[in-house]
Amino acid sequence: MAATQPKWGGVGYLNPALNILARLYGGVAILGLIAPQGITFNGVKNISKEDLKNIDYDLILVFGTNPSLVPILKEAETLGIDENKVVLDRTVCIPLFTLEKYNKLRRSKLSILSMNCWGGLIYNKMGLEFLSPTINMRTGNEEQFMNFLENPFENMNKELQYLRFYHDKKNNIDRPIFNLGKTEWWMVHNDNQQLDSIIIKWYKRRYKINWYNLLFVMHTKKIELLKTFDRLPYAKKVCFVPFETDIDSAFYMNPENYGTDNFEISVAPIARDTVFYYDIWDMLLYGKKTPLIIK
Repeated sequence: MAATQPKWGGVGYLNPALNILARLYGGVAILGLIAPQGITFNGVKNISKEDLKNIDYDLILVFGTNPSLVPILKEAETLGIDENKVVLDRTVCIPLFTLEKYNKLRRSKLSILSMNCWGGLIYNKMGLEFLSPTINMRTGNEEQFMNFLENPFENMNKELQYLRFYHDKKNNIDRPIFNLGKTEWWMVHNDNQQLDSIIIKWYKRRYKINWYNLLFVMHTKKIELLKTFDRLPYAKKVCFVPFETDIDSAFYMNPENYGTDNFEISVAPIARDTVFYYDIWDMLLYGKKTPLIIK
């Protein structure tokens, strides 16, 4: 195991993750704990990162206060550690997790182009490399996202242009809006002091898009918009809807199960929390709709 931050936020996902791994692989023996000074876990001895070179282990389970896996993997590479043996505790807790599925997803280099924060939340929960410039952004509306999807490659090669600021009433802060072709992209986590940083990250991540493995994600309440989305010639596409339908790309979610009548808000927990309607591994790897619960 490895704790990655001095301020450890309690057990969190750690114990559930250990229980899942024990069920999957017939038991778990904890060989050591790499952690900031003062953190202990059930009497497990503390070891250094260098000690990993002399220990025969199957997995490094990372836990802490919302740790990011990307910098950890970079450090692991310098130590000669196999990145396929490193996983976040919160990732292990996703239904139907196996190391085989997780490493297959990691190797696939998936780029998620979504109309809101869904893609960024998935990257974070999975500890995957950010291979999309739309992280922390949302489009002005569904129709604008559909304009973008008419030719995403051409649109992504257009210049990102600053338009104006909008006021985030909830956080009492001004955030920027950009234009890309016919689509407005609204920043949802950056303020008006970060324009240069936003633009730099956009172009850096734009060049990382894996055009051979794309997943397009949106949500709508409009059946005609869903039908148009479903006709798009993309192998992997997901549209969350609040009604039941047999359309292949439609993934039904009932907002009532999330304690809100705001459908846009209800879409986020499938990426952020522990509420899942579908096998997220099938969704990300194949764009496949595999229900997990009976309505």
